[in-house]
Amino acid sequence: MPPALRRVHPALAVTGRADRLRGVDPAVLPDRRDGPAARGRLRDPDRLRTGGGDPAEPARVRGAGVARPGRRDPADRRRGRRPAAAGDRVVTVLLLSASVAAQVAGITAIRAADGLRRRGWVVAALAGIGVSVALMSRALQAGLPLAVGYGIWSGAGITCAALGGVVFFGDRLSRTHLIGLGLIVAGVVTVYGAA
Repeated sequence: MPPALRRVHPALAVTGRADRLRGVDPAVLPDRRDGPAARGRLRDPDRLRTGGGDPAEPARVRGAGVARPGRRDPADRRRGRRPAAAGDRVVTVLLLSASVAAQVAGITAIRAADGLRRRGWVVAALAGIGVSVALMSRALQAGLPLAVGYGIWSGAGITCAALGGVVFFGDRLSRTHLIGLGLIVAGVVTVYGAA
């Protein structure tokens, strides 16, 4: 085994696999956890080294840092995120709007439950909040960033719940309350516009 290879990959000197790995980046080899059938395949064949010279010299990796259409970043795949497409933006806005509506319905039902005394309203409140969380989860899965989604979800929910209190329960809002709600609406519009 060449001494340069021992310096670069000291663990390979022990295993004796240096001849088979020459010219291949060991980071792209499959994990042993994948089973015997996967050991013959590379995890990402696009990351093969293009250099065939001295193993001690830095290797160039083909395709590194280049985004190709139709391919997702493996880090995004591990985190469960999908790249947002043009059609996904409409879907995320619809899911987020439905989530806010369900949240407001649930919060309004909590007020109507009269301190958990009316069981029908308690069930409606739990259902509304559960549906709201499920729809928010789907919006995040469709590509909505968490900071944007949660900011809009909570801000719009607060504003709509306050207006629901005025309409359904006769709550009164002072000038200070209205200014605060206006600032929340301005914040929601700013967050959405920046996204």
